[in-house]
Amino acid sequence: MSVQAQKGNKILRISEDAIERYLGMGYNIIGADGAVLKKAVPADNNQLKLEYSQNIKEIENLKTELASLKTQNSLLKQENIRLSNELEKVLDTEEEPKKTRKRKSQNTETEVETE
Repeated sequence: MSVQAQKGNKILRISEDAIERYLGMGYNIIGADGAVLKKAVPADNNQLKLEYSQNIKEIENLKTELASLKTQNSLLKQENIRLSNELEKVLDTEEEPKKTRKRKSQNTETEVETE
């Protein structure tokens, strides 16, 4: 069975036995859909520096996103506690028996709820 190796805009069909050799030459191994299956380790210092700077930027963005999500999570936890307490109060008041009294008004008896 053969796989594809890509470097820049060059795509080669290679055997599975040659994968390690092509990875060492800087080729990425790609699937039929073009997705990278195995990424080559760059041999060029400039390429390494470029990837390093991209990784640093991505790490900073992820740290910022993480801090934002932690803040949002904390706010949601507080809101959850507040809503749970409100729900308990509502359920407690519903469990108390309602008091009713009878009142006469114009020849009919009606029951009136009082709280």
